[in-house]
Amino acid sequence: MADRRIVIGMDGGGTTTRAVAVDLTGRTLAWTQAGSASPGKTPHARENVRQAIQEVVAQAGRTLSEVAALVAGIAGLDEPEDEVWAAEFTTLPGLTCPRIHVNDAVVAHVGALESRPGIIAIAGTGSIRVVVQLFSLLTQEWLFLPLGAAVRPLVTIN
Repeated sequence: MADRRIVIGMDGGGTTTRAVAVDLTGRTLAWTQAGSASPGKTPHARENVRQAIQEVVAQAGRTLSEVAALVAGIAGLDEPEDEVWAAEFTTLPGLTCPRIHVNDAVVAHVGALESRPGIIAIAGTGSIRVVVQLFSLLTQEWLFLPLGAAVRPLVTIN
Protein backbone atom coordinates (compact mmCIF):
# COMPACT_ATOMS: atom_id res chain seq x y z
CA MET A 1 0.00 0.00 0.00
CA ALA A 2 1.32 3.45 -0.91
CA ASP A 3 2.25 5.90 1.81
CA ARG A 4 -0.64 8.39 2.03
CA ARG A 5 1.08 10.86 4.35
CA ILE A 6 1.40 14.48 3.25
CA VAL A 7 3.28 17.59 4.28
CA ILE A 8 1.58 20.98 4.43
CA GLY A 9 3.42 24.22 3.75
CA MET A 10 1.76 27.55 4.50
CA ASP A 11 2.51 31.16 3.70
CA GLY A 12 0.21 33.11 6.00
CA GLY A 13 0.60 36.72 5.03
CA GLY A 14 -1.07 39.97 5.95
CA THR A 15 -3.41 39.79 2.95
CA THR A 16 -3.82 36.11 2.08
CA THR A 17 -2.92 32.68 3.38
CA ARG A 18 -1.72 30.11 0.87
CA ALA A 19 -1.36 26.44 1.73
CA VAL A 20 0.01 23.55 -0.31
CA ALA A 21 -0.12 19.81 0.32
CA VAL A 22 2.60 17.58 -1.09
CA ASP A 23 3.16 13.86 -0.81
CA LEU A 24 6.40 12.49 0.60
CA THR A 25 7.99 12.46 -2.86
CA GLY A 26 7.38 16.22 -3.17
CA ARG A 27 4.51 15.96 -5.68
CA THR A 28 1.96 18.74 -5.25
CA LEU A 29 -1.48 17.30 -4.51
CA ALA A 30 -3.47 20.46 -3.71
CA TRP A 31 -3.26 24.13 -2.86
CA THR A 32 -5.71 26.66 -1.52
CA GLN A 33 -6.01 30.26 -0.47
CA ALA A 34 -7.79 31.93 2.46
CA GLY A 35 -7.83 35.35 4.12
CA SER A 36 -5.14 37.05 6.19
CA ALA A 37 -3.23 35.03 8.78
CA SER A 38 -2.01 38.10 10.63
CA PRO A 39 -3.70 38.69 13.99
CA GLY A 40 -2.70 42.33 13.62
CA LYS A 41 -4.73 42.65 10.41
CA THR A 42 -7.93 40.72 11.14
CA PRO A 43 -9.75 39.18 14.08
CA HIS A 44 -10.41 36.18 11.78
CA ALA A 45 -6.75 35.19 11.37
CA ARG A 46 -7.07 31.96 13.37
CA GLU A 47 -10.13 30.88 11.38
CA ASN A 48 -8.39 31.72 8.09
CA VAL A 49 -5.35 29.58 8.97
CA ARG A 50 -7.50 26.67 10.09
CA GLN A 51 -9.67 26.97 6.97
CA ALA A 52 -6.60 26.81 4.74
CA ILE A 53 -5.32 23.69 6.53
CA GLN A 54 -8.67 21.90 6.37
CA GLU A 55 -9.28 22.84 2.72
CA VAL A 56 -5.87 21.78 1.43
CA VAL A 57 -6.07 18.45 3.25
CA ALA A 58 -9.57 17.79 1.86
CA GLN A 59 -8.55 18.81 -1.68
CA ALA A 60 -5.59 16.41 -1.44
CA GLY A 61 -8.04 13.61 -0.59
CA ARG A 62 -6.46 13.05 2.80
CA THR A 63 -7.41 13.37 6.47
CA LEU A 64 -5.73 15.43 9.18
CA SER A 65 -4.32 12.23 10.67
CA GLU A 66 -2.38 11.66 7.42
CA VAL A 67 -0.44 14.93 7.75
CA ALA A 68 3.19 14.06 8.57
CA ALA A 69 4.33 17.65 9.19
CA LEU A 70 3.16 21.24 8.88
CA VAL A 71 5.36 24.31 8.39
CA ALA A 72 3.51 27.60 8.73
CA GLY A 73 5.01 31.00 8.00
CA ILE A 74 2.71 33.51 9.68
CA ALA A 75 2.81 37.30 9.49
CA GLY A 76 3.25 38.92 12.87
CA LEU A 77 5.10 36.00 14.44
CA ASP A 78 8.01 38.11 15.63
CA GLU A 79 8.68 37.34 19.28
CA PRO A 80 9.14 34.05 21.16
CA GLU A 81 5.82 34.58 22.99
CA ASP A 82 4.02 34.73 19.62
CA GLU A 83 4.50 30.96 19.37
CA VAL A 84 1.55 30.61 21.77
CA TRP A 85 -1.03 32.11 19.40
CA ALA A 86 0.65 30.59 16.32
CA ALA A 87 0.36 27.11 17.83
CA GLU A 88 -3.29 27.81 18.64
CA PHE A 89 -3.92 28.83 15.01
CA THR A 90 -2.68 25.46 13.72
CA THR A 91 -4.31 23.29 16.38
CA LEU A 92 -7.09 21.15 14.91
CA PRO A 93 -8.69 17.92 16.16
CA GLY A 94 -6.91 15.02 14.46
CA LEU A 95 -3.83 17.04 13.46
CA THR A 96 -1.14 15.41 15.61
CA CYS A 97 1.93 15.95 13.44
CA PRO A 98 4.91 18.13 14.29
CA ARG A 99 4.14 21.78 13.55
CA ILE A 100 6.78 24.43 12.90
CA HIS A 101 5.87 28.12 13.03
CA VAL A 102 8.06 30.91 11.64
CA ASN A 103 7.58 34.48 10.48
CA ASP A 104 6.22 34.53 6.90
CA ALA A 105 9.37 36.38 5.82
CA VAL A 106 11.34 33.19 6.53
CA VAL A 107 9.12 31.39 4.00
CA ALA A 108 9.84 34.16 1.48
CA HIS A 109 13.59 33.83 2.11
CA VAL A 110 13.49 30.09 1.53
CA GLY A 111 11.61 30.63 -1.71
CA ALA A 112 13.89 33.39 -2.95
CA LEU A 113 17.31 32.18 -1.83
CA GLU A 114 16.73 28.51 -0.98
CA SER A 115 17.88 29.23 2.60
CA ARG A 116 21.35 30.29 1.50
CA PRO A 117 22.88 33.22 3.38
CA GLY A 118 21.61 36.54 2.10
CA ILE A 119 19.22 39.42 2.61
CA ILE A 120 15.72 39.95 1.28
CA ALA A 121 13.52 43.01 1.59
CA ILE A 122 9.75 42.66 1.23
CA ALA A 123 7.21 45.42 0.67
CA GLY A 124 3.65 44.09 0.60
CA THR A 125 0.87 44.50 3.12
CA GLY A 126 3.75 45.11 5.52
CA SER A 127 7.48 45.64 5.10
CA ILE A 128 10.27 43.49 6.50
CA ARG A 129 13.89 42.62 5.89
CA VAL A 130 15.40 39.21 6.61
CA VAL A 131 19.08 38.46 7.09
CA VAL A 132 20.39 34.91 7.04
CA GLN A 133 23.95 34.30 8.14
CA LEU A 134 25.89 31.09 8.51
CA PHE A 135 27.44 31.00 11.99
CA SER A 136 29.43 27.79 11.76
CA LEU A 137 30.18 25.41 8.94
CA LEU A 138 30.43 22.58 11.48
CA THR A 139 26.97 22.91 13.01
CA GLN A 140 25.26 24.77 10.17
CA GLU A 141 23.43 27.09 12.52
CA TRP A 142 21.43 29.62 10.57
CA LEU A 143 19.99 32.82 11.91
CA PHE A 144 16.73 33.88 10.32
CA LEU A 145 16.35 37.42 11.57
CA PRO A 146 13.45 39.70 10.70
CA LEU A 147 15.26 43.00 11.31
CA GLY A 148 13.66 44.97 14.08
CA ALA A 149 12.62 41.79 15.88
CA ALA A 150 14.48 40.28 18.78
CA VAL A 151 17.68 38.50 17.70
CA ARG A 152 17.07 34.77 17.98
CA PRO A 153 17.94 31.67 15.98
CA LEU A 154 14.80 30.20 14.46
CA VAL A 155 16.25 27.18 12.70
CA THR A 156 19.28 24.99 13.43
CA ILE A 157 20.22 22.38 10.88
CA ASN A 158 22.18 19.42 12.27
